[in-house]
Amino acid sequence: MAEFIGRAFPAYQDYAKELLAGFDMKPAAGPYPDDILSHKSKAMVEYRTPAGKDGLGAVAPLQKSEWPTEGLAILLGKPPSLLQVAIRLPRDARGLASAITGQFKRDAARMSAARP
Repeated sequence: MAEFIGRAFPAYQDYAKELLAGFDMKPAAGPYPDDILSHKSKAMVEYRTPAGKDGLGAVAPLQKSEWPTEGLAILLGKPPSLLQVAIRLPRDARGLASAITGQFKRDAARMSAARP
């Protein structure tokens, strides 16, 4: 989680450092070179990792793939929890990715509203 936050959520760098306190580690800072990030808010980012490249779409348990990975990551709550969806679809089905991420956003908004 700390690495993902370090790579995708600049506003949460201090929290990423807190997660690693006591482990003598620092979180990664900044995006992977080939990733395309689109920040929707300070706590929501859409990303795309190209086929065969390291990136948010190839972080454990996922691995590099011959297909690109599209995804959405949301930090929700205090302290934040990381919600993430990663999508790999064959070329003829890639148009479905926006429908999947749209539903994911709606579900996350409902989860946020339901939290005390």
